Amino acid sequence: APLPPRVWPKPLPRPAISHTPPRSVVAGRPLTLAVRVSPAANVASIRLHYGPVSLREKFKTIENPPAKTGFTIPSADVSARWDLMYYFEVLNKEKTAWIDPDPDLAAPYYTVKVDARK
Repeated sequence: APLPPRVWPKPLPRPAISHTPPRSVVAGRPLTLAVRVSPAANVASIRLHYGPVSLREKFKTIENPPAKTGFTIPSADVSARWDLMYYFEVLNKEKTAWIDPDPDLAAPYYTVKVDARK
C-alpha cells in the first residue's frame, strides 16, 4: 500500500528582525551588539554566530533567551588580524529558524572592520 502523504506544519511567519551593525570596532575591546525581534511570541532563543573573516578559525556562538537581545563578543575574540563577520539565528518554537541578515535579500552575514589602534 502507498504511504500516506507527509503533512508538514504551516511555517510560522517571519518576525521583523532589526539590527544596526557598527561600522568598526577597536581591536582588543569587546563588541556589544543588539538585535530586535518583533513579535517575539514564537521565539524560543536567539543565537549570535561570529568569527574572523579569514574562515580559518571556527565560528563561536552565544545563545540568549528571547528577552535578552544584547550580545557581547569578548575582547579576546576581536583581533587586529581580521575583520569580524557575524549573523543572528532566531530559533522558533517549531524548531526551525530565521537568519538575519535574510539570505534571500542580502549576504547572510554582517562584517565589521577591526581597527588596530587602541
